Amino acid sequence: MAKIFDLCPSIVQPLLSGDGYLIRIRPKYGYLNSRQLMSLGKAANQFGNGVIEFTTRANITIRGINEKKLNDLSHFLKNEKIVNQLDTNKTVSNIIYSPFLRLNDKKFPRISKIIEDQLASIPKIHKKFGIAIDLGRLATLQNIHADIRIEEASNGSLIIRIDGLEYGEEVEQNNLIPSLKNITNNIAKAVPFHLKDKNLSEIIQHIDYKKFHIPLKKPRKQEFRPRLGPCFQGYLLSSISGRFTGDQVIQLSFQVENVKVTPWKALFIENTLRKPKLNFLSKNTDFSLKISHCSGQPYCKQGLIDTSKVADKINKRLKSSYKKNVINIPNIHISGCEKNCGIPKNVSISISKFKKDNPIEVVNGEHKELADLLTLELQ
Repeated sequence: MAKIFDLCPSIVQPLLSGDGYLIRIRPKYGYLNSRQLMSLGKAANQFGNGVIEFTTRANITIRGINEKKLNDLSHFLKNEKIVNQLDTNKTVSNIIYSPFLRLNDKKFPRISKIIEDQLASIPKIHKKFGIAIDLGRLATLQNIHADIRIEEASNGSLIIRIDGLEYGEEVEQNNLIPSLKNITNNIAKAVPFHLKDKNLSEIIQHIDYKKFHIPLKKPRKQEFRPRLGPCFQGYLLSSISGRFTGDQVIQLSFQVENVKVTPWKALFIENTLRKPKLNFLSKNTDFSLKISHCSGQPYCKQGLIDTSKVADKINKRLKSSYKKNVINIPNIHISGCEKNCGIPKNVSISISKFKKDNPIEVVNGEHKELADLLTLELQ
């Protein structure tokens, strides 16, 4: 049985893995300008082994760090203003921003600044506690892991919605932090001991939340499905499995003004419909946004398989079976051991190739035909 470490690696709480220490950082506002992007690449080369991973919680992992260089790396990232100076192991480490802003939008920057400036005031109920700020052109984050969702109702009003509930509570901008504190503090007091490390979507089913939360507003319906290529006057791009080298990130920094870090292991560049001419970027016909996996061998000490090789094999199979990136291909996750790390919220096919019996599981009962195809491919 694989050991599950009871922590989420951060800039102040590094994790020893198969290739050295790793840290996971949250870029402030989910945004990096070209200078910060270049600094990120330099940091990976100077302090780590040159491997950078973008995650399904819109975080950035820097891998292969020497223990003696951890403090210097922390100072470097803060000096470059890549991370929020207020970040500690007690503050919320998972804040996900919608990357697609409206033109001349005033609400989103104002809400984002309130959250970042008052980060220390927001209670962190469990170690992976997350907030999704889904205030862009359209709803895009409803299938992403988060405990609290700051959204718009269908009439445009601002709402706070607890994950697992269909409706949210209307809130004024100037009352956002007090409302967040009221909800999270009351949940923390009411949560049963055996659920204290669970997500709010599970906790909320076991407490009487209506004593402190009045969810009456329905959020906007999400129609968006991420896909590589041009979208919303910008471009969504990635590399294989969201993994870049430091040198590749530096090369990218020369060709973009800024990037938004998304929860799809991809980056969004604004105000261009042209893909940067860089050979390491995934082709738009790839299914990489449909395939997720944990770090696996050789990066994880407990990894039993090289998950990136399995992902590449599946991607090639999908490309040969489906001539273009069909929008309704289900989300597929590959696990390198029994921990199931990095699994997205809306996975339909789960692959555990290290298991001799039942290595491919259809989660929701659909897509059995595709699962059978992948079973043959992986034999």
